[in-house]
Amino acid sequence: VLRKWTAPSARESLAVSLEALRRLRVLVAGPGVPAQPGGTSQWVLNSKFQSRLCGHLLGSLPRPQAEQLGPLTPSGETLHRHSVANWDECLQQLVGGQTTGRGKAVGSTEFQQVMSQLSLKADGQLTSEGFRFVMYERQKQLWLAILTFLRTCQGSGATAQLYLVPLKVILALGELKVGDCLPAFPVNALTGRCVRLLTELGILYTEGVESSSASSSAELQRPERRYWVASAALALFRRDASTMLSRSLAGASFSTAASQLLPRHLYRPACLEKLLSSPGRREIHVEEQGVIVESNFKVYAYTSSSLHALLLGHFCKILLRLPNLLVGQLSAESALKAMKKGICAENIIGYLEAAAHPRALARRLEEDGGGVVPANVRGQLEVWESSRSRTVSKRAVIFEWQPGESQALFELAKRRAKEAGTLLWSRGPSSSASSGAGAVGASQQDSAAVLVVQPEGAAAIRALLAVKQEQAAPAPKRQRVD
Repeated sequence: VLRKWTAPSARESLAVSLEALRRLRVLVAGPGVPAQPGGTSQWVLNSKFQSRLCGHLLGSLPRPQAEQLGPLTPSGETLHRHSVANWDECLQQLVGGQTTGRGKAVGSTEFQQVMSQLSLKADGQLTSEGFRFVMYERQKQLWLAILTFLRTCQGSGATAQLYLVPLKVILALGELKVGDCLPAFPVNALTGRCVRLLTELGILYTEGVESSSASSSAELQRPERRYWVASAALALFRRDASTMLSRSLAGASFSTAASQLLPRHLYRPACLEKLLSSPGRREIHVEEQGVIVESNFKVYAYTSSSLHALLLGHFCKILLRLPNLLVGQLSAESALKAMKKGICAENIIGYLEAAAHPRALARRLEEDGGGVVPANVRGQLEVWESSRSRTVSKRAVIFEWQPGESQALFELAKRRAKEAGTLLWSRGPSSSASSGAGAVGASQQDSAAVLVVQPEGAAAIRALLAVKQEQAAPAPKRQRVD
């Protein structure tokens, strides 16, 4: 490794890497050694980063309350159900469906503020951005909500010291495992709002109180109040956790099957032990849950989730609905209707892949890298999208001149519309030549001058034509009186 670093060809990449570390304040100038422009300088690791790195390498970082909280740690099943149920409640609020009542996000305030900041709804209906949001994968959805909240905190006039506390809380989740207890942080109003939002999103879990009061200052200061890291926290930083939660939307119960478990090292030992040794855990056939897309554009959703059916209905025509099965049809009409709402082909394909049936995933492996969505379906969705964006319709006003009318008046009106920026299209009276004596009527109709303008410019053209017609009208003759 050292030879590669000192090789002449690695000099450029080394300079880029060092510059990135300096920008991130991982490398700082050595004590008493000023940085010299264009010269060599001595750089050392940031002292805080160095201590944390040594702690990780040696395994000596303190885990707050790690030993005495073993019996109180919730099971992995409880934390997983919390992440799935709370996020389902958030989406139910967003799409306007009836809530299930299983989560603690009903009537939430922080998530509603995030929705308004992202402009996901207007007049009680989803906007184009809202339709795209519900189709995103779980990781992108969570980060959009969190980053919007942080921007709101930054713009609320809070000091930098107060604003950094919620940011530290969120970044600390990247170092924790499922079942870990959230470390203690300075308590302020922004910390309470941040913890409340994370609880509503299913990222943190607490017992005994509703999410609306779980993060008040008084609750945060109570020594017995603890917040546990749920599966959704890992979805912020790991794609496999995001995929697992996206497939859990299909309405499946939690299972200790490999497809619903994260790698074991991501669970706190006490949490994993409770999960695997729970006497009442239910093993289910995970193969019975998920979405299968066939090459004939049929969509089979093995799910009992009303939310899942509601989301599929945005871009599929529902043909059959049973308690645990939904049959839909992808068609040009349904796809174009979804695209008119703002959903693109990439959103539809990504959603179908995220909620794929395990047998569809197995088929992809058997076909050596084949897609969960058949190639012809994927291609047709892209064709429908490109055909929709190929043409644009606008309202317009058409002015026509009869053959033989003044060409100078047409040119004047065209010039005025062009100067005003309202001209859309024009055809002069000499655009087509005569096709012979047998087609005199057709050639006269084709050679008529046509001017097409935007509606806001039509009044000016009408006024111009009226003035010119008055000027061209012959003056009345005076009668002579004897």
